[in-house]
Amino acid sequence: MISSIIVPWSGGADSTYLVWWLLDRGYNIYPYYVDYGQWISKAEIQTINKLIDFFKMNNKLEIFKVSFPINSLYVNGKIPYNTKLDENDITTNKLYVPFRNGWCYSLGVAYAESIGIMKIALAIDKSCDIRSDNDVEFSKQFIHMVHYATNIIVMTPIMNIPVEKRREKIIELGLKDIVRVARCNNPHQVKNGDWKQCGKCIECRFF
Repeated sequence: MISSIIVPWSGGADSTYLVWWLLDRGYNIYPYYVDYGQWISKAEIQTINKLIDFFKMNNKLEIFKVSFPINSLYVNGKIPYNTKLDENDITTNKLYVPFRNGWCYSLGVAYAESIGIMKIALAIDKSCDIRSDNDVEFSKQFIHMVHYATNIIVMTPIMNIPVEKRREKIIELGLKDIVRVARCNNPHQVKNGDWKQCGKCIECRFF
């Protein structure tokens, strides 16, 4: 019996590996993306749609748009105390969004319940503790909260899979250049409308 599951997808390496992992085990994936005004959203959405075509998935990408009543997406121009992000890193400041994974994942739970799907899978990685809403303890607390409030099962199946192994699979699948666009901090759009990675930032150098 095919099991349906909700997956938040950014188009980056971790969430794309998670999608592959689930498809490889026969899951029917309902992907969603949260557009909260990040300037990279067009590049990420284009990347995800290319990946959906590559994997020949049955379900289209569901996009949730979220508007903030504030001009900046970090707290008073500063990184909050409960992260390990560098306050002096301007790029980091631009990327930080208060409690982002908390409410992005919660939207997925609400989406799952609204369409009658009882599972959601998250690409939480135990080696990524740079922000407190994406570490192991957060996942435990989030799973507990969801279990208390709903009947939705939260899965974190790739948590213990080494980052090197995930990266190798992305390369093996021939998806390196596609996924790099979604990871890139400075993608640019070319004449045909495609987005290309800068090839210079730390995220591009991941591969």
